[in-house]
Amino acid sequence: STPVPEQDMALLSRINAGLIDKGVCPPPPDWSRVIEQAKADQVANSERLRAKREADEAEYERISQALDEATEKAKPEVARILDMPLADIPAGALDYLGHLLAT
Repeated sequence: STPVPEQDMALLSRINAGLIDKGVCPPPPDWSRVIEQAKADQVANSERLRAKREADEAEYERISQALDEATEKAKPEVARILDMPLADIPAGALDYLGHLLAT
């Protein structure tokens, strides 16, 4: 295969500058500004995700607590349905049945 000849960077720079001056192509980006904006966007995105995660965790905790309370309130009903004293029902079974009744 034929080797690719070296590019004349000075010529390419002049051609690109001419194209920019004529409005044919946009000026090159200000990379330091692009990088700074990307960093700022990343910080903002991280903060947004952190806030969402905290809100999701708080919502999960609220739902979990409400379910636990409903399960506890359902335990006497479980005992009534089984026609057994509450203390005679094994704790695991009572928790399971209370949860089922609460949901």
